Amino acid sequence: MKIDKDSQEFIESMGLVFQDDGLPRIAGRILGFLTIRTEPHSLQELAECLEVSRASISTNTRLLEQFGMIERVAKSGDRQGFYQLAQDAFPNVLHGAIQRMTKARQIILKAGERIPRKSALAKKNLEDMARFYDITIDGMDAILKKYAGS
Repeated sequence: MKIDKDSQEFIESMGLVFQDDGLPRIAGRILGFLTIRTEPHSLQELAECLEVSRASISTNTRLLEQFGMIERVAKSGDRQGFYQLAQDAFPNVLHGAIQRMTKARQIILKAGERIPRKSALAKKNLEDMARFYDITIDGMDAILKKYAGS
């Protein structure tokens, strides 16, 4: 399956965006590919189109599935899995981030209760961290509401 120059540029750019965020470059390339090639693709097809090993494709599709960005689908009469961009892929990323931040906030609050009173600076640091998470979670919730209303 031939990829045109403009599509290739987008796919590669998405890889670099992911890499800049500390994520695997191939995960970004897979996401870029599935964003513009909307039909489901097998691991083998992804490996061939992106010129990457099937093992790397497998590892990174699992990562993207965990983020809720892609989903595995079945094709009638075919035993292998196929992947496509998930419905609500982009809000799913924020939902996952909110869940992780909420968990982190709970850990921070629990630590704040256990830190000895004589550690005033540590307690203040934990309070600042919890406040940061509160504000960030509220902001992400607002973004999701705005996105849903658009």
